[in-house]
Amino acid sequence: MRLEARVDHALCGADEAGSGNEDKEARTSEPETKTARTPRRKSIDADATPATLASRSRLDLLKRVRERALATERSAFDLRLVAKFVCESIAWRHRATLEGLYDCGIGNLPSRIDALHPSEVALFLLDCALAANVMVGEDDATEQPSYLLTAAEHYLSTPTLSTHS
Repeated sequence: MRLEARVDHALCGADEAGSGNEDKEARTSEPETKTARTPRRKSIDADATPATLASRSRLDLLKRVRERALATERSAFDLRLVAKFVCESIAWRHRATLEGLYDCGIGNLPSRIDALHPSEVALFLLDCALAANVMVGEDDATEQPSYLLTAAEHYLSTPTLSTHS
């Protein structure tokens, strides 16, 4: 039995068995075709907040910048941009250590980065990682300065921390 015929048989049998009404119109061998209704879909952005739309736009820009950056070698521009981001992200107590190392005064570290040679920018990034292990708070006085010790092991023959009692 063909599928269409099975559907007709099932529909007719269900109607006749359940209705008890003899005056119903006789079913034809062809099933009734309903007009196909095109579902209305909301635009993806219909319910998006301004922040969501801005994030999508920025993600698209990031993808395009990254694609272009992949095609070029890293440059002084890249190093300086990363250094400024790291500088802005570092905690204030560690930033003070860096401002002391670079003798630039409070809040002037990002502008100092622009004047650095690329090898100096790389050193600045290293300093950022190491400065995070210099200032010790009351709660972390027993923690070992892992980045500082790793760099000391790499650059110095016998890395040691002086202990003052």
